[in-house]
Amino acid sequence: MTTKVFIQGASGRMGLAIQEILGESKDKALKLSDSLAAAELILDFSTVEGNQALLKTLSASKSKAAVLIGTTGLEKKQLGEWEKLAKKNNCCVLIAPNTSMGIFLLSRICEMFGAALFDSGFDIEIAEIHHRNKVDAPSGTAKLLAQSLNKAVPKLKVVSGSRNQKRSREDLGIQSLRGGAVFGEHDVKFLGDNEEITLSHRALSRSLFAQGALKFGSWLTKQKPGYYQLGDVEF
Repeated sequence: MTTKVFIQGASGRMGLAIQEILGESKDKALKLSDSLAAAELILDFSTVEGNQALLKTLSASKSKAAVLIGTTGLEKKQLGEWEKLAKKNNCCVLIAPNTSMGIFLLSRICEMFGAALFDSGFDIEIAEIHHRNKVDAPSGTAKLLAQSLNKAVPKLKVVSGSRNQKRSREDLGIQSLRGGAVFGEHDVKFLGDNEEITLSHRALSRSLFAQGALKFGSWLTKQKPGYYQLGDVEF
């Protein structure tokens, strides 16, 4: 059975990458839909404004389409509105600030490493760099990694940008760089007195995010109605 996919932000770089993958794929489980009303899976890779327009449209409808939100920069209140929509429309909503399988696994590894290394006296820092046109900092991916670390070590407190005082034991620093055409680079550093461990991820093309979006989207269509985050995903 074919799932009809609608892309919010279809003319953007991610939207075009997803369309290219759908067009080339031999797997006919997913099919592009030109109608939001007919869609069974909605992939949102737009802007904050585009995301909120989509929310308004779906709130006024009875659509039960599953919605994967890849748009980053959303505030806590805006995410809360999506959670309300999942309950109101009895549909599935997945918040996916990064759809790379590598980042998905890296977030799980951070959770595994976090508690053991923090308890052993290591400091934890995150460094990330993206292309010059990215509007949000820290990135949604950096926040995702921080959430995974915070899940393992609840006392960690995110500090982004410049510091004007000595680092505290509970600091989880995030440094963001912007420039060039970088797809996305993330380093999670565990810094001890006698040794250091760095977990790194480098995105080499936008297609990896498009492929991941379709994989996560396919997973979402098989779930019970509810509000999901990447930490809830199991393959």
